[in-house]
Amino acid sequence: MALVSVMADAGLRRSEAAALLWRDIAAAPDGSGRVTVRRSKTDQEGAGATVAITPEAMRDLDQLARLAGRNPEHRVFGCSDRTIARRIAALAEAAEFGPG
Repeated sequence: MALVSVMADAGLRRSEAAALLWRDIAAAPDGSGRVTVRRSKTDQEGAGATVAITPEAMRDLDQLARLAGRNPEHRVFGCSDRTIARRIAALAEAAEFGPG
């Protein structure tokens, strides 16, 4: 699942993942990618940061883009941080990790 792989690779908080736009994702020649986090809890000035993600996470994002489109101004995951929390809790429960 693209959401989980990108969050894990980039070390994103739910709010950071929810705010990602397609323009914040860039492919690297080796198949990996770069994610630009424009604002985070620890970056209140909005200086931003760029972090690397694995080729596997980029493949997950490519699959998502084929389904949902890749408009540069649209959110990558198309949901709020609360929805992300619910999705992660559901995945954890399905994997029998226990409730969120």
